[in-house]
Formats: sequence, C-alpha cells, structure tokens
Amino acid sequence: MNENAKKWVEALRGGRYKQGQAYLCADGYYCCLGVACEVARENGLLLNIFDDEFGVRSYDSHETRLSSEVCAWLGLRSEIGEFAAPSGSVYCSLAALNDYAEWSFSQIADFIESNPPGLFIEEKQQDGK
Repeated sequence: MNENAKKWVEALRGGRYKQGQAYLCADGYYCCLGVACEVARENGLLLNIFDDEFGVRSYDSHETRLSSEVCAWLGLRSEIGEFAAPSGSVYCSLAALNDYAEWSFSQIADFIESNPPGLFIEEKQQDGK
C-alpha cells in the first residue's frame, strides 16, 4: 500500500465524510471510492469535478467508479477496487463492500490495510522495476 492509499485509509476513519451508496458522491454522501477521489484532489491530483442538477458529483466524468488517474495515484488494480474474494464471500470489490454489504468506512479501512490479494499493484510494478 503506497503513501496515498494510507492517506485514503486515514480519511475513511476520520469522520469527515458521510457514507452513502451507489455514487462516488451524491448530495454530500460518499462511497469509499468517492472519499478516495476527494483525498486525491486535496493532495494535488487534478480532477475535473461536476455536480449535476440531481446532486450527483462526477470526477473526470466518472460517477460510480474511479478514473485511471485516481487508480494509479492509489496503486489500485481496478476502478472499483476489485480483489480476490475470500473463500465463501460473494463480495469482490470495495464498491460492493460499501454498497451491498454496507460495511462502515472503518471496516473498509481495516480491510484495505489487510492488503487483500489483487487489490493493489505491487510496489515494484508501480515503480516500473
């Protein structure tokens, strides 16, 4: 997990963001991935943000998944935070844990820190080595 992902985990635990489902951000409620977008933006990643008339926010034209730039910034393999599902689990992405399993941000932060197989690109791959 890179330093940017650590900032994301800290933000998930920080209590600043209200948790919502289905969209990265809608009416001030965030999916865990929406929190990632906000943390990336606050730390200098340039993202085009648009709030529509229904209160749904998009980041680089994405309303429900991360842009490739945010994925790269975090070191994530996929735009919905896919990972190798543990045996017996029907959930295989951070988006699903947030939206369908209804895990709290704190539970999701703990899970991210556990570095489940397939969630992150290995640091050597990120560095091009």
